[in-house]
Amino acid sequence: TSATFCTENSCTLPKGTVSARSGCNNGGSGCTVTALGGGQPLFCDVHYRGSPAALNAACATDGGTFTGATFCTENTCTLPVGTSSDGAGCNNGDSGCGATVLKGASELSCMAGYGGSPAKLQATCDTHGGTFTSATFCTENSCTLPKGTVSARSGCNNGGSGCTVTALGGGQPLFCDVHYRGSPAALNAACATDGGTFTGATFCTENTCTLPVGTSSDGAGCNNGDSGCGATVLKGASELSCMAGYGGSPAKLQATCDTHGGTFTSATFCT
Repeated sequence: TSATFCTENSCTLPKGTVSARSGCNNGGSGCTVTALGGGQPLFCDVHYRGSPAALNAACATDGGTFTGATFCTENTCTLPVGTSSDGAGCNNGDSGCGATVLKGASELSCMAGYGGSPAKLQATCDTHGGTFTSATFCTENSCTLPKGTVSARSGCNNGGSGCTVTALGGGQPLFCDVHYRGSPAALNAACATDGGTFTGATFCTENTCTLPVGTSSDGAGCNNGDSGCGATVLKGASELSCMAGYGGSPAKLQATCDTHGGTFTSATFCT
């Protein structure tokens, strides 16, 4: 009696492993190994997994963290496609990382073809091996097809509201509008700028024709005997004129090139 005896160190559990004794938990006041193992089971907090057990727990430093026991492990997830992190294993297609690693890395960024202001702050990994949720992620850009190439998804078409590369390639074939030709395919389509025009895919090409003899244009390749031009070039040039020996009031407005390599029709030509 009357001597000064040692007291048992107090520690707290590592984050993610929880005891019914609140003082033992991460952020608590601490508890001893004796208290930790005193009949109260350990369990895993949300976003953690495992079968925790207090057996072999040690508290080497008063005020420190328990070691030696079986603790819970943080769930690992990957980011959704289009959102990128420099945290090891966090990106789509990687092995996965915990929310702690994700939040400890630099701020999220968007991959090519995606846009937004991504933020990692609220990220959670609810299911081990799944995809992070609750953060602000990048969204896929939307574009429209160039004129003359058409999709059954009307939003994808020139003048439409736009669609994503994913939607464009989602099983709906592309085809050529009237006055265009080719074998269009969505493979390799890219949408670099939200609200822009798809690039990279195989698109339709405008038919080229020449004007009938006697009617002239300053559009490159449009005149009879030239290599041919599309209606877009013809209509973008100066108004038609008549060659020597021909007359009238020619007008290009309604010109169409129905057959590639043929002659423009539907416009008003010189006679």
